[in-house]
Amino acid sequence: DITVGTVVPTTTTISGSPGWTYSPSPITLMATVIGDFAGVAPTGTVTFADALANNGAGATIGKAPIGLPVNGTALATLSTSTLSSGAHNVTASYSGDTNYSGSTSMAAAVSVIAMKLALSSTSATVTAGQSTAAIPISFSTNPISTSYYYWWVNLSCSGLPAGAKCVFTPGSFDPTFNSTTS
Repeated sequence: DITVGTVVPTTTTISGSPGWTYSPSPITLMATVIGDFAGVAPTGTVTFADALANNGAGATIGKAPIGLPVNGTALATLSTSTLSSGAHNVTASYSGDTNYSGSTSMAAAVSVIAMKLALSSTSATVTAGQSTAAIPISFSTNPISTSYYYWWVNLSCSGLPAGAKCVFTPGSFDPTFNSTTS
């Protein structure tokens, strides 16, 4: 006797949370694999890839095992900070198992925003016990892209000797494209 097994088709979808990040912060990619075979959820591995890398040839970002099913749906999650600055079309490919065939998601747009914070002055010398006037420092941003909302930049000091105090006025600024704050 010859028994021919049938594997059930699957559907794989992908999402990036929130779909963008600032470099070098990680972004979490999540793949959902859906299949219906007598209440048994898909098992195996999901490979996340950047379809735009290598001049469109694509490149693997990483692999993640499918975790415990949630309501019969299989999930695989990958947190990565290896994507370069710019736009990426990320796909998730499910490998398949003995019950399910593999499938690949449509590409999801993920953006990695590089923002450079440049200082006009990086240090100032103040003698102990000396009261000083404000020391001007200018901050300017040069984000790679102008199509994203940039979060406020909070300014602070570190490595000060005991008794020293550092105050920025204003204490934060909105880094719009090519902005400058003194």
